[in-house]
Amino acid sequence: MVSQFQETKRNNDEEAELECLERMHAATLSMSDFAMAENSVRGGNQNWALLPLCSVLAVKTGHHIAGPNGGFLPGFPQFAGWLGKNSSRGRMMRLLKELNHHMNYQVSADTTELRLLYLPVLREYFMNLMLGKDGPKTDEVIQMMDEYGLDRDDLFENLDQFTLQSNPKRFSDLESKVKAAFTRQYNKGSHKSQALVEEQGITKTAKKKSKPVQSGELDVVNDDAEVEDDEEEDDDLDAEALSKIFKPKGRKPKPKPKTTKGKKKK
Repeated sequence: MVSQFQETKRNNDEEAELECLERMHAATLSMSDFAMAENSVRGGNQNWALLPLCSVLAVKTGHHIAGPNGGFLPGFPQFAGWLGKNSSRGRMMRLLKELNHHMNYQVSADTTELRLLYLPVLREYFMNLMLGKDGPKTDEVIQMMDEYGLDRDDLFENLDQFTLQSNPKRFSDLESKVKAAFTRQYNKGSHKSQALVEEQGITKTAKKKSKPVQSGELDVVNDDAEVEDDEEEDDDLDAEALSKIFKPKGRKPKPKPKTTKGKKKK
């Protein structure tokens, strides 16, 4: 606030100087009221009912200092604008970390060096190859992408986010036929960047169709089942044999005495 007052004084703007003094006076009164209310809350009285008033007076002081800027100090962003910029910053940092992860096999640079030294140069180099007078040099672009571990999404989507020019040419502005031809040529070969796709978890893998079960496979399954049945039968036979061997022997029954029948007399 003091710097604003000094600036208005250097500009010899009496109206702005008077407005600054009035706002400083109103802010001082609000600070005094806030101190009294806070003393009643946290002092000996412990009047906690005045706590909402303390919060209102604290905001009121900042409002008087900022003036017509909506409660924020001059030069500071509004909350909605800051929230949008912070979201964009988080997205850019995420993309930058992904590019750094892709390129760290060939580039020993942190995210700051990558953003300032590598990405603008690579982007300009790729753009010149794609927009050459003799047509797009697809093979050279793919060779350079493989050398740095970049994939198609890095080229057409991520690199457009990192430029130091005000109105640069973008890969998204390329003609559809150029992109389609590049994609066909890129998909023909195998690339080093595909080794990074599984680690990132961003591949779009094709769904595998379930193959019909062949009759041979069914025979194998049935053979396994038959083998298991045979093993169970063998186990049962072994158990029966063991039970016969270790069966306790009982006493032998006494033989019945032989009886002689008398012959009939004639």
